[in-house]
Amino acid sequence: MLHVVLAWELGAGFGHLTSIAAFASELIGYGYSVTAIVPKLQPAAYSLLPLAIRVIELPVPAAPPRDFPLSVNYTANLLRNGFWHSETIKQRVQAWQNILNKLDPDLLICDHAPSALLASRDAAYPRVAIGHGFTLPPLSEPMPSLYPWFSLSIEQLQQADQIFLGIVNPVLMEMGIPPLARVAALFDRVERFLCIEPELDHYPIRQGETYWGGIDAVFSVRLEEKSLENIDSGVFIYMSANNRFLVPLLRFLTAKEIPVLAYLSGQGIETVQTSFPPPQIQYLPSLINFKIITESCRAVVVHGGTLSASFFLRQGITLLICPSDLEKAILGTRLQERHLAQTANWFSPQGLSDNQLENWLGADLGSNLTEFSKKHATATRPNPVKSIINQWNLQIS
Repeated sequence: MLHVVLAWELGAGFGHLTSIAAFASELIGYGYSVTAIVPKLQPAAYSLLPLAIRVIELPVPAAPPRDFPLSVNYTANLLRNGFWHSETIKQRVQAWQNILNKLDPDLLICDHAPSALLASRDAAYPRVAIGHGFTLPPLSEPMPSLYPWFSLSIEQLQQADQIFLGIVNPVLMEMGIPPLARVAALFDRVERFLCIEPELDHYPIRQGETYWGGIDAVFSVRLEEKSLENIDSGVFIYMSANNRFLVPLLRFLTAKEIPVLAYLSGQGIETVQTSFPPPQIQYLPSLINFKIITESCRAVVVHGGTLSASFFLRQGITLLICPSDLEKAILGTRLQERHLAQTANWFSPQGLSDNQLENWLGADLGSNLTEFSKKHATATRPNPVKSIINQWNLQIS
């Protein structure tokens, strides 16, 4: 039986678990043995343990505290995530080397796992990277700018790449791993699969890569029908309780007497529930199948996760992005530029105004959203996970 290892290292969003769980479920059906390596076991338990696969926790060693400016490109984002500190890099790569040598996979699938890619640079088994635009950037030298708001000089981008290579390569050579000729070489001999629609790329739409489409999550928990009462034409909110746009959003919706269904995560949930109590706002204890939401709500507010945005846009739902970090602010801006959704301004200290929210609820995105939902309709498109696995199956069987 062929053994596939799913590796996840960086990022805290539910989207990574969605992808890992979707691939694990399909791979089991194809007769593979599957092991998932995750940075924290507790968040993964809900999605992965019911699949009866082996799940291994591999914590990410933290680099010493250090302030960084906003990331200008993929390289700068790696630096912000600890790849500026030689000893931390060595610890991470050694940990991945040890576990991959022990597991001896026939195929390694990485979801935002740069240390796993570094540790396996000279491995004999095939390697795959799955993800969206932010985690699978265009491969250029230097790595391209992330910003949709303004242009950056080549020198600024080169500086980030040179700093990264100057720190990482001595560590790799000390460990007997081939160094990187350029940052994009992190993906040498790695087959990449963009699991997103082209319109949801964090970068300008690419001509030379295939977009396989967003991956859908299937949740085991369903609301009873009675808990969906009184939310017809309501708004569904999916974000962290400490998202700075949440309070003005709830204040506006309650003043308008618009019913709300909300799933909040993180710290501060009780404070929000005290300030905005039921019954107008129904708080979900856990996520449910998003399909239920699309059948009941007129609009959706998300923090900017790529896969959740993909799902709701494919259903033709009016969407507002309330970004919680740079990655999500970029996606929100791209979607607004492409006339598919609206976004709160992550850089604005004022947050959301009532006028902005009035405009969002009354917005008519017209043909753009309609064309997107028809083009990428879930019911008619191929299952991206099945399509990708079918391609691998021919290569490793």
